[in-house]
Amino acid sequence: MIKRTSFTTVIETYDIAEPLIKAIREHIKSDTTYQEFEWLVKRWKANPLKKKNSYFSCCNKKAINDGLRTFCLLIIPGSTTSLFTRPVNKVT
Repeated sequence: MIKRTSFTTVIETYDIAEPLIKAIREHIKSDTTYQEFEWLVKRWKANPLKKKNSYFSCCNKKAINDGLRTFCLLIIPGSTTSLFTRPVNKVT
């Protein structure tokens, strides 16, 4: 769960901070400063997130336009709440 919610933030933060981390290591003469952070980033980059289908991709979809906005009606089979609406810009 942590990887799914923080992947982009961790990777981008490391990419931005890497020159600083290298400078700190050189200045204090230590190769172990931020080593856990570097280890995590290398591990996550070697095994990036896979695209996951959204919860609603398995549902039947129908578009309704009320004149002001377009809604996507999601019919969830077997659900006690069978209709869910969400405004969308463009229905494909």
